[in-house]
Amino acid sequence: MKLRSIKYLITAFLFSVTLMVFFHKLPTYVNSQVDHVVISEIQIAGSSASDEFVELYNPTGSDIIMEGWRLSRKNSAGTQANLVANLNGTIPAHGFFLITHPDVEETYGADAIYSAASNALTNNFTVLLYSDTGITLVDKVGFGEPNDFETALISPAMTIPLSRTLSSISARLVASVACISFLFVISKPPFLYRFK
Repeated sequence: MKLRSIKYLITAFLFSVTLMVFFHKLPTYVNSQVDHVVISEIQIAGSSASDEFVELYNPTGSDIIMEGWRLSRKNSAGTQANLVANLNGTIPAHGFFLITHPDVEETYGADAIYSAASNALTNNFTVLLYSDTGITLVDKVGFGEPNDFETALISPAMTIPLSRTLSSISARLVASVACISFLFVISKPPFLYRFK
């Protein structure tokens, strides 16, 4: 009987580790009631200084057509300049739209590129998305120590994209709860002893 319960515990442990690894590798998404385009990811440098991009996400159930939209940057002094002066294109429902520096357009398969190669992002900037020539703000993300940010300061590593998703900690928590639940269920039979 003791050997059997040890087998159950080992099986439960191995299954739990497998679940944790599996859930840790899955992407996590925020279930949100947002009804407009959001800036979903920003990279300010990678293998080179111009290895940067801004990714937009459409969380709605309909395609969004951008005509005359504008993507801007604002430095920590508050000076605003265009990244893309005239942003046009369609973001599919629950789809993405990638805007890159001209030097990495082919690397990422960009949907649009910055208006000029001199347009670039560095730390302590805010990226702003307008649905017109700079009046109607759709979304913004500040990083580093900007003078304008959405809700909280974010300090990204220079070569890692800044993403607006749940952290991997949440995925690990879900996996841990699943594993604990599994351990409880699988370990029940061996520990139900009959008393004579």
